[in-house]
Amino acid sequence: KKYVNEFWLKNGGDSARGALPLTWCFNPNLSLRVPMVFDYIYANKKSNEFIAAGDSGAGYVIPSGLFSGMKLSYTGEPRPAQYTSGDRMWADYCKAFYDRFDMKATGFIINGANYLNTDVLGMFNTFSTKGGLHNVQSAPMTQYKDGAYVYCHNGIDAGTGMDVLYSHAVNGMSGNHFAAYRTICMSPSNVRRVVNNFTTYANAKGTPVQYLELYTFLDFAAQSNEGFIVK
Repeated sequence: KKYVNEFWLKNGGDSARGALPLTWCFNPNLSLRVPMVFDYIYANKKSNEFIAAGDSGAGYVIPSGLFSGMKLSYTGEPRPAQYTSGDRMWADYCKAFYDRFDMKATGFIINGANYLNTDVLGMFNTFSTKGGLHNVQSAPMTQYKDGAYVYCHNGIDAGTGMDVLYSHAVNGMSGNHFAAYRTICMSPSNVRRVVNNFTTYANAKGTPVQYLELYTFLDFAAQSNEGFIVK
């Protein structure tokens, strides 16, 4: 309610909307609480604005915690045996929202310090069909069937140094031609400023970069055959 008003409505909205491709990530089950906001977003988004799901899907979960027998990093113990797996229920719940809002990607899969294994990726592939970004640094880039799952540098803002962005691209994602970054409620004008500054910085370093919104980024990543590939 705050940032859609600030960036889309207030004083005519942020002037950078439409000037560069943007992916807005919303928790789609908020549509049960504020359906009129979703109506407004879909009626007023620009042709180069795209909508994906927010943290972990249609709500905030640690995906590994949905599987029975999974040893969870934050407890050091397997999920209690009396709890049946919740992955199918979660996938079905998410899919209904993704289908309703034409979402095909997840902006940030938060899995704590747990591994991003094929159980988790297989579950996401049933509803987040293009893949998504995640927080598991040990799996910088994974191709699971038709979906690309890429580790992202989280929390970029207008004050983030260009050396930090560059280090993630050339060191954190070494061996790959893709680097993802996540902002948190940052204005389109500041996104544009960071993109322009980073493009100039990387070009001066001899490493030209091309900014992409999430869906094109994941499509290109999936076609690249880079990273760990699971057919």
